[in-house]
Formats: sequence, structure tokens, C-alpha cells
Amino acid sequence: MAPLLQTSQPWVEKYRPKQVKDVAHQDEVVRVLTNTLETANLSPRRC
Repeated sequence: MAPLLQTSQPWVEKYRPKQVKDVAHQDEVVRVLTNTLETANLSPRRC
């Protein structure tokens, strides 16, 4: 059995999309996320 290679980065981090446009086969998710980012008030909220 071959030894396991140590990686400096987990697989999920290595292949995580860097931008919204990099998300593949998730058209509805991209549309909702883009719309939310464009229309949401992202200013800090006071409790």
C-alpha cells in the first residue's frame, strides 16, 4: 500500500470557487447569491 501524501491544503479549500462566477452547475444558487449581494444592505447592525 502506498503511503499517504501530506498536503498543505485540504481538498475542499483547494477546489473551492474563488468567485461567484466560478460556481459550476448551480445556476439558481448563483442567481440568488448575486442578487442578494447586489441588493442587501451589508452595513453593520446595532443590536
